Amino acid sequence: MSWFGKSKDSTAHAITCIIGKDMTLTGDATFKGKLRFDGRIEGDIRGEYLIVGETGVVHGDIHAAQVLCQGRVEGNLRAAKLVVMKGAVIQGRVETSDLSVEPGAVINGEVRSRQPDLRLVTGDDQGQETGASERADRA
Repeated sequence: MSWFGKSKDSTAHAITCIIGKDMTLTGDATFKGKLRFDGRIEGDIRGEYLIVGETGVVHGDIHAAQVLCQGRVEGNLRAAKLVVMKGAVIQGRVETSDLSVEPGAVINGEVRSRQPDLRLVTGDDQGQETGASERADRA
């Protein structure tokens, strides 16, 4: 434990790179850490934690452990965890094992689970999860 109660690992959550809204990249990008992308890219992105900001536009595929999308993605997206915020637009195939979509977000394309048993959690269940095989038995 260090000063002000922060752990030594607090830098693991800090943004390590910011690509501004006036920046345009052509070609593929690979990164480590957390990248906030507010510009435009014509190419694929690979990395650990990607934030596509409100002004961010990606024309290419994304492969990352975690993605927070507030902007526009035109391409396939593969992430262990994906959060799609209000106003975001994804055009393409999405493959993830943990998906959150806010009202007002748009996903146009196929959504696939990376887990063999996709679980649905509804607001009425109060934390209870229903497996796909259980729902099929009820039908």
